Amino acid sequence: HMEPPQALIMYHGRLAPEKGLEVLLRAVTQLDKNSFKLVIAGSGTPKFTTQLKGFIVANQLVRNVMLLGYSDHIHALIDQCDFGVTPSIIPEPLGITGLEYMMHGKAHITTNNGAQQEYVNHGKNGLLVQPDNYTELAASLQQLITDTDLRERLGRQAKEDFEQELNYDKSFKAMMQLYKELLSL
Repeated sequence: HMEPPQALIMYHGRLAPEKGLEVLLRAVTQLDKNSFKLVIAGSGTPKFTTQLKGFIVANQLVRNVMLLGYSDHIHALIDQCDFGVTPSIIPEPLGITGLEYMMHGKAHITTNNGAQQEYVNHGKNGLLVQPDNYTELAASLQQLITDTDLRERLGRQAKEDFEQELNYDKSFKAMMQLYKELLSL
């Protein structure tokens, strides 16, 4: 009897409390440890990074969660992941990271508390969850881990939507570039 392959989940961005990383880690404690790996790419203050590491160790997540630190290879990583998650607990003015998953044709889960709602259509090109609700986030993670058809359908639609609605505008691309430099993602 073959185990289904593990889903590779990805977060990228700053490691900061408002990004909802503690919510994400709490959510993954609810999942079957054989079903996923979570890669967290990005850097933050030593204090907060140490807190995250402490939680990972305390909850026996060392084999599941990888804190990658800052990476120059975000786009290559996105290509390799199965889906992304951006669980911000404060409203994001423009969820760059979410758009990057869409651009790469990947499903992603994000919170319904900011600009994300302008381009994520729940159940069509991504999944929206309440901020700071780890049980709801866990349920959505579980859904995308187990339902590969849903994952692919959301990812395909996300790419289509990105190319049709978001990609045509050169000023938007320029703005994205500027945001990336400002946030040094």
